[in-house]
Amino acid sequence: MTGITEKKTYYHGLDMLRAGLMIIGVFWHAVSVVSPLSHFVYDSKIHESFALLAMIYPEHIFRMEAFFLVSGFLALMVRERKGKRLFFQARLQRVLLPLLLGCFGANLLLQIFGSQWMGYRWAHFDMWRWVMHGWFLITLFMCACIDMLLPTHLYRKTGWLGVVLIFTIATFGYTAMLYWNAHSWHFYGPVQGNLFNFFLLNTV
Repeated sequence: MTGITEKKTYYHGLDMLRAGLMIIGVFWHAVSVVSPLSHFVYDSKIHESFALLAMIYPEHIFRMEAFFLVSGFLALMVRERKGKRLFFQARLQRVLLPLLLGCFGANLLLQIFGSQWMGYRWAHFDMWRWVMHGWFLITLFMCACIDMLLPTHLYRKTGWLGVVLIFTIATFGYTAMLYWNAHSWHFYGPVQGNLFNFFLLNTV
C-alpha cells in the first residue's frame, strides 16, 4: 500500500518572471555603455544614444525591487517545505558560493582584462570593483542570515502585521539610516562606504 504524497506547487510563471527581470538587467547595463548621462565602468565617448537610455530606463525603477519580492516569496516556499537548516545550506551553495566566485574570480579577471585593453587602473580597484554586481547576492544572503535568527513560524503568527512592519522598516528605516550616516556615523570612502551600502543600506 502506497501512501498519498502531497503534490508540490510550483509557480512556473513567477520563476520565469524572476529570470526575465534579471535578463532585462543585461540590457540596462549594455545601454549604460552608450548612455550620455551615466558613467559606467566603461562608457563610450563616440557612440552615445539618449533614445536607448529612454527606452530602457523605466525598468530600472522597479526591476530589482520586483526581483527581491518574487525571490523572497519563492524562498519562503522552499524554506517551509525543506526547513531552515536545509534552506540555509542551499543559500550557502546558491548565493554565497557564486558571490565568492564572482568577487575573487570573474571580477578579478575583468580587472586584468580591463587593465590591458580598457584603461582600468589597479589603483582604482577598490572594494566596489571587487564586488560590483554581486551586491544583490550580498543582500540575498543577508536576508537568509536574518531569517535564521527569527522564529520559524513568525510569518504565520504575525500575518498582515508582519507585512506592515516590514513596510515600515523599508520606508522609514532606509531614510533614517541615510540621515544617521550623514550626521553621526559618517560611513564614507571606498571601504566604510561600500561596507555600509552592501551590508546595511541595501539589506534594509
